[in-house]
Amino acid sequence: MRSNQSSGQKPFKPLIEDEHPQNDMKSVLQRQIKILQPQEYYFLQYLVTTNQLYEEIIEIQNQLNKDQYFSIRRLFEYFDINGDKKIQFDDFFMTLQRLDILLRRDDLAKLFKRLGGEDDNIISYAEFASIFKFQNQPIWQLSKIGQEFILNESQQQLVNQLFLTYAKIEKSVIVLQNQIGDPEVLFAIFKKLDRTQKGYLVYDDIFSYLTNMGMKLKKGDYKIVFQRMQKYKSGRLSFEEFILEFSNEEGLKDYQNVEESKSQKASEPKSIINQQLQLQEQSFEQPKQSILNDFITKPKQRDLRQSDDSIQLPGFTRYQLQ
Repeated sequence: MRSNQSSGQKPFKPLIEDEHPQNDMKSVLQRQIKILQPQEYYFLQYLVTTNQLYEEIIEIQNQLNKDQYFSIRRLFEYFDINGDKKIQFDDFFMTLQRLDILLRRDDLAKLFKRLGGEDDNIISYAEFASIFKFQNQPIWQLSKIGQEFILNESQQQLVNQLFLTYAKIEKSVIVLQNQIGDPEVLFAIFKKLDRTQKGYLVYDDIFSYLTNMGMKLKKGDYKIVFQRMQKYKSGRLSFEEFILEFSNEEGLKDYQNVEESKSQKASEPKSIINQQLQLQEQSFEQPKQSILNDFITKPKQRDLRQSDDSIQLPGFTRYQLQ
């Protein structure tokens, strides 16, 4: 059994030691750093670290869910400073400060968006409850917390640890964006993950990638990490979502410029075709109008026996009638 060192926590230390030491996360990372290109190693490192942080989050969530004195409703009301049943960013920022969670405003802005504020700039009660994995209201309705208290000491410690761990994940994304944020680098990683070249990723692609790296996993491991990458929560991860998650600011602009250029080039043939169709329609309309005028001004029947008679229809060749 490995001894714990008091000089600080070692990065990427498994929460549970594998019975096969060569398959634990730390050993895999140490082995793969000698094999992989730096950018791919950074991505693998991110997956491992993020999964470990989510394991810590789940443990905190479980402890709070089991605490009959913890009220998610009361905590939501504490965050909802102006009482409008929704948490604005300023509510979020100021309340975390009151809870002694001191983070940079920019970091909290990213965390706020991730936890629910990206689409409408607010965190609703349902989104707030999902942060703590409170799925059903009866848990807080049965809470025995007194009106004069929000959190006791142990609860505040857990809540602080929860938000700080979420913030660590956001910071790890920023670090990764600086390491692999170029679209060409991201495309190479995405292509390697997409083993069957489908054009998108599913959970099994991530699972297979990690097991091929030598990790001993059970089904469901790293699923929450995969879900986090998805912007549209469809069960599939497109390259666009991959870019949005991991590209740095400069890389994202380059990608958007390339896509815009492709879109313009794709629209050019369509515009040419549309112009040709308009010209054809105009040429069709002229004979139609001529025939209509003839019919109105000369209502007499045509003599099909006259050799000089003809029929002229749009799109057809003029034939001499016998």
